[in-house]
Order: sequence, then structure tokens, then C-alpha cells
Amino acid sequence: MLPNSSAARIVVPVFGSQHYAELRAAQDDAAALPATWEEWSARLQAQLTRGGMRREAIVMVEISLPGLRRFCAANGHPTLNREARHAYALNCARNRDRLAREIGF
Repeated sequence: MLPNSSAARIVVPVFGSQHYAELRAAQDDAAALPATWEEWSARLQAQLTRGGMRREAIVMVEISLPGLRRFCAANGHPTLNREARHAYALNCARNRDRLAREIGF
């Protein structure tokens, strides 16, 4: 969750359909990820439904492989895995929040 926010939110790293295969292949935990984007998307939707989170409480951050690699190199994450993806997504969400505050949103 993002600290200093007025409402509890959860940050969820998401994958775009066009680059899923490439991004999955680069992950050290690729075997833990579904084989296709469609399977991954269905699993995510099921998890969100089971979790009972309100849609407005979920912050989805699309993961880019170049961005994830840069983030990991700069922040001491030696492997591309679930932990690194979540840290990257949280960092991106915090940066978006900071920028929104700076420009008055």
C-alpha cells in the first residue's frame, strides 16, 4: 500500500499483452507465471475478485522490461522476480503520486 495516502490502496504490477512473453521469459521466477497473458490476466482478475478490493483502491502499474531492469540495477535487486516487480510497481506509483501533487491533481 502507498503510505501517506488518504485511503488504503494496493499497488498491483501488471503486464501488457504485447510484451508478456518477453517479460515472462526474462523473469527468474518465470515458471511461477502463467504461460500466456490470457491465463495471467484471468488469474489476476480472480485474485482481485476474491480479495474483495474496491476498484478505486487498486493502483495498477504496467511493468516494462527496460524499466524493471533499470530499477533493479539501481536499487540492488539482483534478480527479476516477484519481489522486484512489486518494488518497481510501488516505486512507479509513488512517483506518479508525487508528480500529481506537484502539478496540483
